[in-house]
Amino acid sequence: IAAAGSVTAAFHLTGQVCTSAERFFVVDAVHDRFVALFAGRTRALRIGNGMDKTEIGPLVSESARAKVMRLVDDAIAHGAIAVTGGRIPPAHNTGWFYEPTILTGVTSDMAIVREECFGPVAAICRVKDFDEAIRLAND
Repeated sequence: IAAAGSVTAAFHLTGQVCTSAERFFVVDAVHDRFVALFAGRTRALRIGNGMDKTEIGPLVSESARAKVMRLVDDAIAHGAIAVTGGRIPPAHNTGWFYEPTILTGVTSDMAIVREECFGPVAAICRVKDFDEAIRLAND
């Protein structure tokens, strides 16, 4: 249930709403299972024109996509892993499309955590317990 809800929370309207979840704090005990389920559901999302049966449309502008790309590339350069996405979809190089991206290995000092991404990106921070999750969420 958590993985299904997280797909909607992160990727509804391509993550371009102020209430989109961008950071996920996942406890060690369930981290790997959650990531596997979340990634499986994310890979099933269809990318394309909103007039077709799709779940992921384009970003609002070229500069919006450039910001998403910058934040994802920076996170990867600092040790994050793109479990899904992390690129412009090869079949959609016209328009401002970006694959729904799940990043793991994210730390609180990364720009992806510090700046609003406003795109189809879910940054997962692995935590040891609920208290650590609250502390990081409030940081």
